[in-house]
Amino acid sequence: MKRMGYVFLIMLICCAFIGCASGGNKALKFENQSSIGQKIKRGVTTQPQIRAMFGDPIRTNFTDSGNIIWHYEFFKTRLKATSYIPVVGLFDSGKKGKKKELVVFFDKKGTVRNYSMSSSDVETFEGLIQ
Repeated sequence: MKRMGYVFLIMLICCAFIGCASGGNKALKFENQSSIGQKIKRGVTTQPQIRAMFGDPIRTNFTDSGNIIWHYEFFKTRLKATSYIPVVGLFDSGKKGKKKELVVFFDKKGTVRNYSMSSSDVETFEGLIQ
């Protein structure tokens, strides 16, 4: 009987790790507004320097005036507690976590004109009740 308890505990720990997911640009994982502010300087930092720090952007946009905007994202989620409950998980499951986004606006010369670093809570809903 004691052995069954250990098996159940190991299965529970494995499920906890399986329920975690992360994606996007891992360079943003430990970044926040303060740390980004120390790395990026308006009017000084260039596109090659941003690429060296964070890699290729996940998305690129262009303004009407020819300026470039680079987008970077990182997220980390884990399954909601209700996902682990038999039967309840069929109706109310999903993921909760954090998303970080860095948006860098360059002028025509390829120098940072402005940037924004944000962090927000995210939640997905799955199951029969949404």
